[in-house]
Amino acid sequence: MIDQNKVAEFAIFKDIDAGNLGAILAGGQELSFQTGAVVMKEDEAGPDSDLYIILDGRVEVLLESKVVQSGIPVHKRVAILQQGEVFGEIGLLESRRRSAQIKAYGTLSVLKVSRARLFDQIAKNPRLGYLFMRNLASILSDRLVDMNFMWRDEIGAENSG
Repeated sequence: MIDQNKVAEFAIFKDIDAGNLGAILAGGQELSFQTGAVVMKEDEAGPDSDLYIILDGRVEVLLESKVVQSGIPVHKRVAILQQGEVFGEIGLLESRRRSAQIKAYGTLSVLKVSRARLFDQIAKNPRLGYLFMRNLASILSDRLVDMNFMWRDEIGAENSG
């Protein structure tokens, strides 16, 4: 059972009232994964355009690199996400292929929010849509800034060596 008071503090639910939050939670599916389980595959396409919210645990965000070892592509870790953070947002927004692999980094519990059900709720309640999308935009903006600094530091390290 998901603790509504606990998840109400997650950034994705900022300013969303208890009734709308309850409806989102009720329309979601709680899933569990063991350490190392692949939750989402990079380049995966298809009908699964759902959003995932980490209820407990952490995930690694991995990108496939051009480096191959023993015939297997090497994945580069670009982030570790933890409780309260979201992934699958690109698929949610654009119904496009997944841009990264997501792997459980320890025992993991997530809420899988159905794109179709969420968008149905948003269509019925534009204020909910505004708040949810504002929160998602803020999360994506923070990630973009973090990535820019990470890349800047990597480029600086490469050029100074």
